[in-house]
Amino acid sequence: MVGLLALATLIGIKSSPGLTAPIVDQAQSGCAAWLTAEDPQAQINVRSGPGRQYASPHYGLVGDRVLIMPGKADGLAIVTDRLGLSWVKVRFPNSGASGWVRRDLIGSFECG
Repeated sequence: MVGLLALATLIGIKSSPGLTAPIVDQAQSGCAAWLTAEDPQAQINVRSGPGRQYASPHYGLVGDRVLIMPGKADGLAIVTDRLGLSWVKVRFPNSGASGWVRRDLIGSFECG
């Protein structure tokens, strides 16, 4: 766990209860994407932290648009956990819900 926290600090993710972040729009983060999965009916867990050990207070559906949250400087909030899984901090523009989603469940980023 210490390694994950050190990595999160290194890329500019601040630890806070619930890991909530300020609401930003696409112009601030610069990137958006859509949730994807092999099963088109899948419910995709949105976790309170970057790893499977964190609670999943929300879920998204395949095709939901998400905004990629900013990380350090011009970077994006992406963390690799101790199991080698990459997690991306996202926000749902319609509901304002935010959390962490596994990178392989997010389609190509559209930045600009």
